[in-house]
Amino acid sequence: MADHARRQCRDRIVTLVTGLSATGANVLKNVVYDIERLTLPAIGVAEGAEVRTPVTMPAPRVMECACDFDVTAYAEDNTDCEATLDEIAKQIEEALASPVTGPWKELTLTQTAPRLDGTAQKIRGRRVLRYRANYRIRENAPDVAL
Repeated sequence: MADHARRQCRDRIVTLVTGLSATGANVLKNVVYDIERLTLPAIGVAEGAEVRTPVTMPAPRVMECACDFDVTAYAEDNTDCEATLDEIAKQIEEALASPVTGPWKELTLTQTAPRLDGTAQKIRGRRVLRYRANYRIRENAPDVAL
């Protein structure tokens, strides 16, 4: 049995952002991120909320799914942390830009948000890029993206 279409989307995003020149193989999925323990720079991919809308009737219905994924750039740079985060974000955006194929019909960047933390000796930050994957499944076959 294949994985749920939602997990297929997350795994495809992880594959597409692995190996970027800014972060290499430092890509984590499905974990609670502790920025103190990460090898930086790095990328984290986490699943967010999913909304489903029926497209056909009767059951088993075809469902239109919209699932959010947070692709988070993490960096430590005492010189210009925001510039480092922007470079990682640029590479993420390029890797996930159309016409990228995946289980989805469409993958769209919907929001970004920065956050800097740290001390005078160590500046760390992150930039969250929220993507929305739109895909369709049948209620009784959630592992098959239509």
